[in-house]
Amino acid sequence: MTLFHNLDIVEAVKNNRIHTLFQPILECKSLEVYGHEALSRATDDKGQPILLSRLFDVSKKLDMMYNLDRQCRLACITNAAKQTAFRGKLFINFIPTVIYDPNVCLRTTHEAV
Repeated sequence: MTLFHNLDIVEAVKNNRIHTLFQPILECKSLEVYGHEALSRATDDKGQPILLSRLFDVSKKLDMMYNLDRQCRLACITNAAKQTAFRGKLFINFIPTVIYDPNVCLRTTHEAV
């Protein structure tokens, strides 16, 4: 695997081409929105989606998982703040294996909020 053949992944992470979709989580009894799960997606320089399996596979092989995880968390928070009709809790996924120091992860996430 060469960097050249995966430049779209490197550029997507470097240039923050991470977008967020918000999946509603419903309360079972009332069917009211309890919160939203933030789902990260990336696009290439032409705006075309990058397959998630490839995004994570290449990021792992190029030792970019920390950068990808951080970009995804920050994009989730930034994009959630722009949602005018957002109600409930925000559930943010993260990659547990890249969190060497939980305090750093929590601090950067908290600062973004």
